[in-house]
Amino acid sequence: ESVLNALRVGISSTQLLGYLYQRAHPEMQKNNPVLPETVVDQVRLWEKERNRITAQSGALLKGFQSEPDYRTCKAEAEKMGGLLYHVDTKQVLVVSRECEDKLSRRRARNSRE
Repeated sequence: ESVLNALRVGISSTQLLGYLYQRAHPEMQKNNPVLPETVVDQVRLWEKERNRITAQSGALLKGFQSEPDYRTCKAEAEKMGGLLYHVDTKQVLVVSRECEDKLSRRRARNSRE
């Protein structure tokens, strides 16, 4: 948990491992390597996992009038490049904010016709 907190506040795995090397107990410093490889690998893996995830603003769309309505909306979102996630069995879409605006305008126009 402490390692993840350090990564969360911007401390890199290299900085963290450097600190651990410098502060290792004198008995540990007699070892070669000073830190167990599994520890080093795990710290680096946690950093890679943390860096591969990106947050993206989006909108949840659900409660469609019908299956065709859901399919049409999904197809339009895909065509716009704004479909971020979907669950067909539950008729749930997550789309980018920009895509949501465009879909809302189209759906409002279509409902008036």
